[in-house]
Amino acid sequence: MNRRITLLAVFLCTMVAGVYAQSDDFGIWTSAEVKKKIFPGFDASVEGEFRTRDGVDNVERWSAGAGVAYRITSFLKADILLFIAIVRER
Repeated sequence: MNRRITLLAVFLCTMVAGVYAQSDDFGIWTSAEVKKKIFPGFDASVEGEFRTRDGVDNVERWSAGAGVAYRITSFLKADILLFIAIVRER
């Protein structure tokens, strides 16, 4: 058991040694979602997302969505979602 753990640790350490981070493309991805149960089996939701890049100087993407869901049976649910995204190309 200890030998397996040691081999796994060595393997993971050798994999990490070859990974390098990008130095010029730091960004933040932020998202939020709100769900509200209207009545049993019927839900509504609103969500939003904001992404930045290039050291948080440029906005890469804004997006928003709104939707409703209805649970038809215990194993079947129908959803409708309207999603709008504004994406800035590089």
